[in-house]
Amino acid sequence: MPASPPAETQTATPTLLPGEPCDPADGSPDCTDATGIEGGGYRYIEGYADCVATFGGEEAYGICFDLEGDGYAGYPDSG
Repeated sequence: MPASPPAETQTATPTLLPGEPCDPADGSPDCTDATGIEGGGYRYIEGYADCVATFGGEEAYGICFDLEGDGYAGYPDSG
């Protein structure tokens, strides 16, 4: 049986599900306030960072929001 990594290398960061609240200080590039909900706070929007990288900051504004409220960036067919 493989040995467990030392305690100092293990992380206690929980896995976020799409749409769940998150803290941007935790470092997830998909933790954003681009939820399309005014005052909605920060949420984990799966694919947000990749969407912004694909379209660029200016073009991505609006495109990469959680447009359907399903926790995923953009519309399903937007890439």
